[in-house]
Amino acid sequence: MTEMATTHRSQIGETLWRIHVNREPVDMDDQLVTGLEIKKAAIRQGVHIELDFQLTLVGPDGTRQVVGDSETVDVRARDVFLATAAAGGRWVIYVNRRPVDMDEQMVTGLVIKEAAIAQGISIRLDFQLAAVDADGRHQIIGDSDQVDVRESTTFFATAGDDNS
Repeated sequence: MTEMATTHRSQIGETLWRIHVNREPVDMDDQLVTGLEIKKAAIRQGVHIELDFQLTLVGPDGTRQVVGDSETVDVRARDVFLATAAAGGRWVIYVNRRPVDMDEQMVTGLVIKEAAIAQGISIRLDFQLAAVDADGRHQIIGDSDQVDVRESTTFFATAGDDNS
């Protein structure tokens, strides 16, 4: 379950708006911000994205809406965003909270694990892979299961039985 956008005071007394980008908390100084401002704040606060990534608002019901760089967003009611790279047919997914570059949009669970290993993530091919949705629910992905990496950008790979 996602937490709603919250406000809190910083140590110097200013109001901050908390949103989430790729499941990571990001504090915004203003309630009305542009897509580009969200990406810049996320990068400054350690979220592994780039300015050319596409920003997508994920609604509480799972609906998705692309947010342009110059589009203004009211972050009070829109707290969950996904930032993904799709330029030139490349996508960035996250395996165990680390970015993994993918060349194809439709891949199998095995291909995701192989790419993660090749890019230095400490997992093994016999690990169990799970996709994580915007509400934090996990869905097991078998080695032969097809995954659209645009729709499932966050995965966890853990030691255990593989359900493929």
